[in-house]
Amino acid sequence: MKTKIVICSLLLLCLLAVPGSAWEMTGWGHSNDESMEDAFVLVTSGCSVGLYGHQQTFYIPAMSKNTPKAFGIEQDFQDGYLGFTVQASYSVYTSNWDTGCTVSLYNSSGVKVLDNLGPGSYYTYNKDNPIPCRYELIKNAYGTGWDLYRNGVFLDSESYLVSSPGEITKIVLTFSSVNSGCNIHVYDLCTSPAVVGCDESFETLDEYQYFTIGHPFPSDCYWFVNVYNPSGSIIQTNNITITNIEYSIENDLITTGGTYSIRLFQHDNLSNNNYFYASRIFTYDKPSGCSITLDKEQYAPGDQMQIFTYMPAYSSGYKVSVSYRTSSGLTAYTYDVTSADYTKSWPLPSAAQGGSFFAYLRDPYDNVVAYDSFYISVPLGTTSLTLDKSTYEKNDTVKISYKYLPDNSDITLQLRSGSTNVYTESWRDLSGSGVISFNISGKAVDSIYVKAVTPVAGGTNTLLAEAYAKILSGNGFISGKVYDSSTNSPISGATIYIGGSSAVTNALGYYEMTTLTGTQPVSIVCDGYNQYTGNVQLYSLSTSKNFYLVKTISTGSNTLYGTVTDYYTGAPLTNAYVQIKNGSTTYSMLTHSKTGNYLFDQEGLSGSWEVTVTKTGYDTHTRTVTISGDTYLSIKLVPINGSSIPDDDSSSGSSGSSTDRPGREAARESMKEFEALAPGLISLVVIKVIKELMK
Repeated sequence: MKTKIVICSLLLLCLLAVPGSAWEMTGWGHSNDESMEDAFVLVTSGCSVGLYGHQQTFYIPAMSKNTPKAFGIEQDFQDGYLGFTVQASYSVYTSNWDTGCTVSLYNSSGVKVLDNLGPGSYYTYNKDNPIPCRYELIKNAYGTGWDLYRNGVFLDSESYLVSSPGEITKIVLTFSSVNSGCNIHVYDLCTSPAVVGCDESFETLDEYQYFTIGHPFPSDCYWFVNVYNPSGSIIQTNNITITNIEYSIENDLITTGGTYSIRLFQHDNLSNNNYFYASRIFTYDKPSGCSITLDKEQYAPGDQMQIFTYMPAYSSGYKVSVSYRTSSGLTAYTYDVTSADYTKSWPLPSAAQGGSFFAYLRDPYDNVVAYDSFYISVPLGTTSLTLDKSTYEKNDTVKISYKYLPDNSDITLQLRSGSTNVYTESWRDLSGSGVISFNISGKAVDSIYVKAVTPVAGGTNTLLAEAYAKILSGNGFISGKVYDSSTNSPISGATIYIGGSSAVTNALGYYEMTTLTGTQPVSIVCDGYNQYTGNVQLYSLSTSKNFYLVKTISTGSNTLYGTVTDYYTGAPLTNAYVQIKNGSTTYSMLTHSKTGNYLFDQEGLSGSWEVTVTKTGYDTHTRTVTISGDTYLSIKLVPINGSSIPDDDSSSGSSGSSTDRPGREAARESMKEFEALAPGLISLVVIKVIKELMK
């Protein structure tokens, strides 16, 4: 009976615990990614936040032999678990190399409370295949110290230096190498067992969508990733070896607009079952209205331009005009659009002069329905004039950069509303290169024109260079849909506020409204969902934007949880099959691969359920349990050909049930005894992993 109380106490504590400090730091900068720059603390010189592949990393370049380097990470470490990936590399791989990592922890008062965890344990990187390794830092079951694992193998255990360490708010990682010239990258940090990192969105001109994976290394399993399109179909599968820092999805697989999901699974070789661990979504907003897009923002004379146009339904008479300037003045290249989705390749004339210009998509009545801007960069030594943006908001500061102006040159700025000049300002007697700043100050204008000239006494000024840009004004139209972030189903009845306007989504989750252009605040409220807040940029006459809401977490759900053990030895039975059934509703799972624990927390768990437990080499166990609140049920399986079972309901054997749950004080008192019975279990992490597996 004592074993039952200990395990029950641990489970109850974990179920009552509400993680309030979980975080991740993948280096991809998605919305719930903690900032590496904000968390980074310089401890020794030569450490920084850098780039490796397409993601940010904590970076130590070109380490010297036997000269440790260290940096700190300021963050909340109260969850009792931290996983992170380490990649070491050389610029030129000539031999294998060895690196080591040690850990120190500090509390909120800046006091070092744990030191030198993991010394002397070096990891060898193969010069022909320098694969990353995964570290896991885990608080022990007593709460008196921490353990360190690398690729699932135990490295070291250290106790706190003080009796009351307080809240851990900083970790210091110290790296050393027995070779010179080694580069260290640390990335994919998380307080949950696994993490997926990627950019939040995919753009039409992107060649790939890149992503990374961080996961623990239990034995007898392998990992794989499925990529799902917005309709839920699998478009790509990757078996996850750790030989690559980065994986990618080709753009020809991302064809429809909507939300894509990258999901990480573990395949258990013993049970032949797949377990879900982590996911990340990204969106692809395929243009829904007429649009024109250039392949680059800047060109040189003679460069090849790629011009992409799109219209929802093709209609003849649409044209594209690309403006540019030569010594003869402003001119344009024009061509007809012959299909709804059309691409044109055109060489920019070698005689084109520098400055900012536009590509326009015009309807049959010569109205501009879409446009994109670009800049022509002239060769070094030629006079140029550039603006820092192609589109400004009404209170922006404009930065005008000029290069190689002749002596006594003038620069003139004009703010226009339509074809009317509203405001003019000039800067006289300039030369060489420099930058001029000017604030628009909310003036009622819609474009800006800047020119550089050489004054000619009694004659026409000589035009040296010019630049154009748009200034947002008036209202713009925005539309889109609001979706459930978990199911990708449209949400009706959501109220969305953008700028000073609002709308309510219809039965299809669709909304539309007219609001001010520029960067506008967004707030979305809907019963059953967390409030969404953010910003949206309205930089064109028509903008399409979808939003995704997260359901509020129910706090009143019932659970059934417990442990399956050997009747005679009391040892936990791992990978036992547990099924619960109520009428036509059935849920099933395997007990945890180390602890023998199981947990059901699906919606609708209430009343009488039939429980069946099977495992090879044991008799099948069936019973009925009444679920109300957090219900604990310990199950003991009898080996085939085992002795007869005493008639003892407390054994939780072939008859009877148990729904008693110890109080919190009993749970706390049983922690040390539990560690003696099962020393490999980590109190907080194990149950978090169980709940993750159940999702």
